[in-house]
Amino acid sequence: MLNNFKILSNPIKVVVVLFTLVFLCSCKDRKNTADIPPPVRTNQIPTATEVFQMRSECASLGQKILNKNIVGIALTQSQLSNYNPKTNRCYVELTVQTADLSKEPEVMSRYLYDGQTEEMLAYTTIEKGKEPYNGTITTGQKRAHQTIPLQMPYFLKYESKFNKCTWATINVQLERRLRIIKWDIETAPIAWDPDKPDISEVFSFHKIIFTYQNQIYPAWIYFPHNSPNRSDLWLIEVLTQPIPLTDNKICSINIEYGRYA
Repeated sequence: MLNNFKILSNPIKVVVVLFTLVFLCSCKDRKNTADIPPPVRTNQIPTATEVFQMRSECASLGQKILNKNIVGIALTQSQLSNYNPKTNRCYVELTVQTADLSKEPEVMSRYLYDGQTEEMLAYTTIEKGKEPYNGTITTGQKRAHQTIPLQMPYFLKYESKFNKCTWATINVQLERRLRIIKWDIETAPIAWDPDKPDISEVFSFHKIIFTYQNQIYPAWIYFPHNSPNRSDLWLIEVLTQPIPLTDNKICSINIEYGRYA
């Protein structure tokens, strides 16, 4: 095999050749290293300056949500904003309560918003002496707007305030079951359908506070005893004044302690 190689007898030439080979290898390694891009940083934590700026912007978003929410003269409201650097989100808590702060609040509602999108993420309503029930507005059988006009003349004999209610109901799917122990109003059997004069029906009503879109409305639970949904303890029908409903289906009701199970 040695015959295939030309032996360098001059030591100086050997050193020069070795040095050249080492230099070329070194250059090749440097070139390959330079071609490798630096690692990309993910989930970068904002700097202290960026956090300060985002917290200031979050406070402005909170004030914007507060200004958009209109409440009556008997109520007052405040907002608390918080910017989370880990999620890069702004959260706003809006509190609405009775205006007289020297006394224990009669009504207090708290709402959690996404500051950037103004989407309501969660809410709760507490009324003194009453227990909140959270729920979602659902689509019912769409018959109440036909039946309530026939029933309303009979209802007004029991409560004159029903004349402020719209001739329809709002169906609410509750997050927990509700059983009324003692109704505020329970009618005698009423033959309200002119096409079925031989059929009578009993109706029960219970006063509640209905909260929707940060607004509080006096309302009634409407319970027709012949309804196919009468055994569903998670579904109620709400009778109240005309309310402009939107795509937001979140709502709640408040009911007195001791009147439900």
